[in-house]
Amino acid sequence: MMKSIGYEKFLKERYLKDENLFKAYETYSPNYNKQVVTNKFYSRHEVIDLSKVDPSLIENIRRAKESTPRERKPYPETVNQEYGWFYEPLVNLDRKDPRFYFPCILSSFIKQDIAIKNDVCSKRVVGSTSLKL
Repeated sequence: MMKSIGYEKFLKERYLKDENLFKAYETYSPNYNKQVVTNKFYSRHEVIDLSKVDPSLIENIRRAKESTPRERKPYPETVNQEYGWFYEPLVNLDRKDPRFYFPCILSSFIKQDIAIKNDVCSKRVVGSTSLKL
């Protein structure tokens, strides 16, 4: 399959630009006179004097740390935030009306499990007069 002439021109131009613009270094030496993009927060040489910092900036950082996602955004951003985001029910529920409110207080398998545990606990251990399981 033959490649088109335009594709070959593109590759040649790309190679020439890479050759002119990029320089490969064998060894790296940092420039200590140049300001770094981000400081190291744990470095004792780059510590910021907090007395010179704008108090409104500190207040904004404190407020952002203490606020919850619900206070910061009007809607949930992730699926996990959707659970409990709208904690108020859409319709008020009358808990005295049995047509709409019928909680399952005790299910059948729980009743059976409790009965088995009570039956086992009431039996005495062989060879003992006062110990129960």
